[in-house]
Amino acid sequence: MKYILVLIFTTSTYLSKCQTTIDPELDKFVGTWSWVSGTDTVLIVLEKQMLNNPLTNTSSEILAGWHKYVKNGITIENSHQYIGRSINLDFDSTFTDLRITMQGITRGARKILFHRFWDITLHKRCNVNFELLPNSLTQAKWQLTNPPSTKYKGPPGTYDLFTLPKALTFTKL
Repeated sequence: MKYILVLIFTTSTYLSKCQTTIDPELDKFVGTWSWVSGTDTVLIVLEKQMLNNPLTNTSSEILAGWHKYVKNGITIENSHQYIGRSINLDFDSTFTDLRITMQGITRGARKILFHRFWDITLHKRCNVNFELLPNSLTQAKWQLTNPPSTKYKGPPGTYDLFTLPKALTFTKL
């Protein structure tokens, strides 16, 4: 009985000290987005999730996503089989086999910075700026970039390479 009371006290103390950040700006980005050019397509699925950080005892609402890239009718990259997977399951000791290929936070009311976009083919992390077009909640531009070279952790010789197109305009489905 004594151990049960200690467990209840410890759990309630932990939960009361845990800080949670909610971001309502993420709502406008949630859903399925598509870019099509002939037989080339990129389809991304975005959803809100809570990212738990046990080291800082915080939780933050983030945008998690999965992408599928088809070039000339052939699937080049696809993480859609993991749609709905919790972001909290994606952290291993190496961070080199990510199932959730997009993780982002807001940068103002109309922009998301995906500070983690996983290029499956090149096995490297990139950044994506995803910004709603003026006067639109259904179209957004995508700009794929690398993190600063001092933070780059991809395979040697791939810093300037990308599997997906670098600049696209998406439409929300």
